[in-house]
Amino acid sequence: MIREKRRSYIVVALIIAAMTIVTLIIIGVQSLTKASETSTNGQTIRVTGTALCLPYKGMGGPQTMECGIGILDGKGQYYALNDGDNNYRHISELPMNQKVTVEGTFDKVADSIYPIKGTIRITKIER
Repeated sequence: MIREKRRSYIVVALIIAAMTIVTLIIIGVQSLTKASETSTNGQTIRVTGTALCLPYKGMGGPQTMECGIGILDGKGQYYALNDGDNNYRHISELPMNQKVTVEGTFDKVADSIYPIKGTIRITKIER
């Protein structure tokens, strides 16, 4: 009887611990999402999405065959990517059309030919 009570207490404790861990993970994900939504210049952000060539804002007027490298996040927001070291070694390692997480310094862009939220100067890429 005492062992059964002890087992019950252990099961309850494990359930509470699991719920606490899940809650902490949810809070962490929400804080990362909020960080990308309210990013300011110079702030470090992490964005997970698909690496791609950025689309142009409008299809009118002249178009070029250049590829503005960027990322499309899960909310449909585009970010331009720039190598923070200015040697393009990070961007050359970017697996195009695949899901990646990029981390770097966010810079808002006042005017761009692409429909971007801003530019991320990459410091880290995770596949």
